[in-house]
Amino acid sequence: MKRPKEIAEYVRWRDAELMKPDLDSFIRFAKRVNGTVFSDREAAEIAKHKLRTACLNLPRPMRQASRQWLIERDHESWDDGDLK
Repeated sequence: MKRPKEIAEYVRWRDAELMKPDLDSFIRFAKRVNGTVFSDREAAEIAKHKLRTACLNLPRPMRQASRQWLIERDHESWDDGDLK
C-alpha cells in the first residue's frame, strides 16, 4: 500500500505531466504509470483532456479549456460538474 508521501509525489508528477503541452510526454507518462498504449495520438489527446477535467489540483482555466475542447469534439468531460 502506498504511503501518503508517495501518493502526494505521484499527484505532483501527474499534475506536472498534465500541464505540459507536449502530447508525447503524456504518452510516455501513461505507458510508464500503468502500461497504457493508446491506439493513436487522437486517443491520447482525448485521454489527456479528460484527465485534466477530472484533476481538481490543476488550474481551473486549464480544466475549463479541456472541457470545452472535449465538448467541441462530442466527448464527455470527467469533471464533477464544477466546470459548468
